[in-house]
Amino acid sequence: MSRVLVLASEPVGERMAGPSIRALEIARALAGAGHAATLAAPAPSVLADDRVALLEAGFADFDRVLAAAADHDVLVAQELPAQMLRHVRRLPIRLVADLYNPRPMEVLEAVRESSRRGEVVVLEPKG
Repeated sequence: MSRVLVLASEPVGERMAGPSIRALEIARALAGAGHAATLAAPAPSVLADDRVALLEAGFADFDRVLAAAADHDVLVAQELPAQMLRHVRRLPIRLVADLYNPRPMEVLEAVRESSRRGEVVVLEPKG
């Protein structure tokens, strides 16, 4: 049995976005396989599943997330800020990158048709 910390980038609760749903289901699957699973998610988060422990902390709670990572054997994350990654890589844990929707690939695909050698492409957020 491993102690696994799964990071969600958005709150978990009654209404969730896709990345948080995925993080929660990964934590549930790991718990179902006999691992001690903890889900770290930013506030406000609510988890009504006694198989998975909830740590109400997100990337902004740098010290709390890093301390929790140090208390686990495995860290599963869809993304990690560079500053956090620098510290996590020094810990004696295994890091699992969940690349179900890797943003760099998504960006490359989005600009594939418009980018040419030597051309600068500026991406602006929609909305």
